Amino acid sequence: MKKGTDILSKMLQSLEIVLEVIASILLAIFCIAVMSQVITRFVFSAPLAWTEEISKYSFIYMLFTGCSVGVRRLSHYSFDAFAKVKSAKVKKLISVLALALQIGFFGFLLYTSILFIPQMDARLSPVLRMRMSIPYSSILVFSAVGLIFTLEHAVRTIIGKELVKEKEESYLD
Repeated sequence: MKKGTDILSKMLQSLEIVLEVIASILLAIFCIAVMSQVITRFVFSAPLAWTEEISKYSFIYMLFTGCSVGVRRLSHYSFDAFAKVKSAKVKKLISVLALALQIGFFGFLLYTSILFIPQMDARLSPVLRMRMSIPYSSILVFSAVGLIFTLEHAVRTIIGKELVKEKEESYLD
């Protein structure tokens, strides 16, 4: 079992790195599009119509990419009052319940996006004339990735090899 989880962990680590690269590229596209819009609008008084859509859609994809990486790294905000419980069994039960809620959330997003995206296929964006199913597919792709990362955490929690969230500074400590 250990070898299988090591291989899976390395594959998911590689996926996380790919997502980081994609997010970096999307950030560069977003910044270039916004700067192009600012320069052409205020310096040349001739705004580019397409930069607004490019920046909006790259930002949406970047947001969902970062969300997926955050799920893997356990870096999202969490309510940890129950984590201070002394009993290891109760902690594990609470963790499993929280992960079950996450799995349900990502599963719901995945299911509803599968139903919704075909409806957007006929619609086109105003300037780029791109099918709107492309930006909306970000929900599908990254809810699937978030689900995979959450399932990884669930398996690790159940077998007792859960990832440990790095200690964060807190105003309450």
